Amino acid sequence: MRSLLFMGAIGILVLGLAVGVSAEPYAAGYVGGALPFDQDTFSENPLDITITDFKPEDSVVFGAKGGYWFDNFPYIGIEGNVQAWFPDIDDQNVVVTKLVGSGSESASNKRFAAEVDAISMAVVLLGRYPIEHSIGTFVPYAGGGIGWTHVDFSRAQFDSLDVRADDDLFPHVQVQGGLKYFFPNIPNLGLFVEYMYQKKHFDTTIGLDGSDPNDLVTIEVDFENQFIQGGVEWRFWDPFAQ
Repeated sequence: MRSLLFMGAIGILVLGLAVGVSAEPYAAGYVGGALPFDQDTFSENPLDITITDFKPEDSVVFGAKGGYWFDNFPYIGIEGNVQAWFPDIDDQNVVVTKLVGSGSESASNKRFAAEVDAISMAVVLLGRYPIEHSIGTFVPYAGGGIGWTHVDFSRAQFDSLDVRADDDLFPHVQVQGGLKYFFPNIPNLGLFVEYMYQKKHFDTTIGLDGSDPNDLVTIEVDFENQFIQGGVEWRFWDPFAQ
C-alpha cells in the first residue's frame, strides 16, 4: 500500500507542475495489449538455481496519463503515466539449473505457475512534431524516462509446492513513441496509437510453503515488456488554432 501511495504522490507532483508554468496540459486514457518477452531468473544462495525459458502471458493493459507541452518550447513536453496489466505465468515447463558443487551444474524440467498483477508509473520526456492537414492535425511523438513497477505474486506454484513471494516496488526504464490525431472541428479532442517498451530488474524473496521458514531465497529477474495501445486524449486548449 505504501508503494502505491508513493507512486500516486509522484504522479500528482508531476502533473501539478503544470499549474506553475506556461504550458499546454492534456489528459488521456487508453487500453491495449501487454506482450512480455520470454524471461530468465537466477537466485542467490542458498539454492544457486537458474530458471530459464518461462513465458509470462500476454494480457490486456489499461491506463491513464497526463502531461503538458511547454509554450516556450512547444515541441518538448513531460508526461506522467499509470498503467495496470496482468502477466500471469500459466502452468508450464521450465528448465531449472542448479549448482551441485565444484562449479558443475545439474539441469531438470519443473512445472511453474503464478498469478501476477503489475501496476507501473513512469515520468517521461517527450518530443513531438505537429503536422497540419485539411483533415486534421497529426502529431508523431517519441521519448523516454524512468518509472516504478509494483509487482504482486499470488497463487504461485513450483512443481507441487506453493510459493510465497514478496511484492515490492521496482524501478524501470521506458521508451515510447506514437501518433496522435486531432479532429479539425474539435481540435481539443484526439485519438492516438502508441508503442511502449519497459525494462526492469527486480528481485523478490520467496519461500516454499511447508519447508523450513528460514529457507528463503532471493530470485532476480530481468523483465522486458512491450505494450501496444490506443486511446483518447483531451487537450485543454488548441495551440495550433489560428
